[in-house]
Amino acid sequence: MKNVAAKMDCVQCHGDEPHPSAVEHIGAPVSTYKLSQNFPNPFNPSTKIRFSIPNMENVNLNIYDVHGRLIRTIINNTSYNAGTYDVNWDGRNEWGELVSSGIYFSKITAGKFTETKKMSLVK
Repeated sequence: MKNVAAKMDCVQCHGDEPHPSAVEHIGAPVSTYKLSQNFPNPFNPSTKIRFSIPNMENVNLNIYDVHGRLIRTIINNTSYNAGTYDVNWDGRNEWGELVSSGIYFSKITAGKFTETKKMSLVK
C-alpha cells in the first residue's frame, strides 16, 4: 500500500514553503510613481524594495534573472492605496530555494506604470 497524505502537504516534497513577503506601508500619499533602488545593493541574503504609488492601484512586483526568467512573484495583482511601501526579498525563488549569486531585476507594474531596477546578490 502506498503512503498517501490525507491533505496536500508540499513540505513533504519541497521542504519549507516560501512565505509571502510582508508589505509595510511606510508613508503618506505621494504624487508620483516610483520604484526605488533596493537597499542594500549588493545584498546577501535579503534586500528591501521600496515603491510609491500616487493612486489606489493593483500592483505586481516580480523578480527576474538576467535571462528574463521569472524567479519570484513578490506581489501578485494586489490592490494598494496611494503611499510608499517597503517589501523584503529573501533571495529565494518561488519554491523557497536560495538563488545563486548574480544579477537580478525587480519589476513593478501599477496601473500603466512599469519600472525595473537591477540588483546584485553576492554570496
